[in-house]
Amino acid sequence: VSPFPVPFVLNVTAGTRPLTLAEVRIQPTNPFGRTSPPTIFDSSSLTRQFGNVTVGSFAVRQFPFTHSFTCDMRGSTLGVLVTMTDGSGMNRVSTMQVPIY
Repeated sequence: VSPFPVPFVLNVTAGTRPLTLAEVRIQPTNPFGRTSPPTIFDSSSLTRQFGNVTVGSFAVRQFPFTHSFTCDMRGSTLGVLVTMTDGSGMNRVSTMQVPIY
């Protein structure tokens, strides 16, 4: 089955310090627990795709992504791991599991 693109938006909200998107890893897991290789967006590919990847203090920014899926992915989850660097140079990591229907 040919893969088809599915768009999703990553919302990043900064607090008192600005955040800079450093890396985004997207990894599908099928209903049986098998994972596909992750798609990794490093800082240089994020900069090429979005230009400036910094979210200012108390701001919200949306980063649109597209991931390819096949028809057999129904009931799977999409694991997203986001690494950001705050204004003091500390890394912040957020993870989320997104169900695929």
